[in-house]
Amino acid sequence: MTTQLTTGRTTTDHPSGGGSAPPSRHRRTPALVAVTLVVAALVLAWTAPRRTDTRTEVLMTDPERIVVDVNGRVSVAAGDETSVTVEREWAWVGAPDTSVDLENGVLHVRGRCGVHGLVPGRCLTHVNATVARGTEVAVTTSAGTVSVTGTTGGVDLRTSAGRVDVTDVAGPARLHSSAGAIAGTVNGGDVNASTAAGSIALDVTGDPGHLSATSRAGGVTLTVPDHTYAVDFDTSAGDVELDVRIDLDATRRITARSSAGDITIRRTAQ
Repeated sequence: MTTQLTTGRTTTDHPSGGGSAPPSRHRRTPALVAVTLVVAALVLAWTAPRRTDTRTEVLMTDPERIVVDVNGRVSVAAGDETSVTVEREWAWVGAPDTSVDLENGVLHVRGRCGVHGLVPGRCLTHVNATVARGTEVAVTTSAGTVSVTGTTGGVDLRTSAGRVDVTDVAGPARLHSSAGAIAGTVNGGDVNASTAAGSIALDVTGDPGHLSATSRAGGVTLTVPDHTYAVDFDTSAGDVELDVRIDLDATRRITARSSAGDITIRRTAQ
């Protein structure tokens, strides 16, 4: 075996029939190292101990409207005084940023996780609020159930992952979930309910306006006062049960859609 020196390189000639070349050593590339670090950070973020803190603010004046924008559970109820309780839950990367501000008659409650290092923070902001009965309520949450009880100023409730529950609220009511059921009672006014994955079950009392309910994957059940309605319905896979007086020229309208589920529209039991 001879060794030849070339420009900047050393090569080795092996005689024919001799042994094989030594195995090459694999090196960790920067991409592999980066993936390993990300995986490790994710494991730490989702297994770190959970921490919480809670604060409550009582307002001396009643806002006309409350707007909640968080990622967590939200509960709003009518009461004698206006107060907001914010519970922050987090692990590993630090607490979420939260704020409660009254601006021009609108109470804003905000809570969001930031991005720390390699992964977004694992944190939630849960809100329990008490407001005057006539307060308008608007809620947006990316992860959690939304529930509102006893308000008469109208509601606009949206969640990306969770249920929407309403109890004795007055419309207009806009109710939406990307992944969850919608249920409860609405006392009159226009109602627009939609979910991409879940059932809809609403009991409408008082003097309803236009009632619209759409589910892409779930049944629709609407219980309404004994009036005459113009009804428009369609289901791709399910049965339809109608127990209301129908007149296509009626001023009160019901629209019900389901891509995979039964549709039931019935009168309130007398």
